[in-house]
Amino acid sequence: MQVLLYMFLLPLASETQELCHQQIPHGRIVDPDNIWEIPTWEVNQKFKQHLQELLAIICSTKMPKLTPSIWECRYCKVPDNHCPVKTKNDDNFAA
Repeated sequence: MQVLLYMFLLPLASETQELCHQQIPHGRIVDPDNIWEIPTWEVNQKFKQHLQELLAIICSTKMPKLTPSIWECRYCKVPDNHCPVKTKNDDNFAA
């Protein structure tokens, strides 16, 4: 999502408009073991819809629904008796 966001916003930023020529750039993620190529067509309507939904949640005055996962809760130091949504299994896994 992060690279797609950069790809989407680079042509719109005043500092990079001339460099991008109003076209979405190709993306790439590089780590020590792999290189992932991200084609420009990944910045599609589905991505834009997902981004719009995410921004609506962030900008809302309502608290989002709590959907903890074992991946998040395993690092949390809040005791179980103080957190009603804390999970120790994958039942609440938020993909």
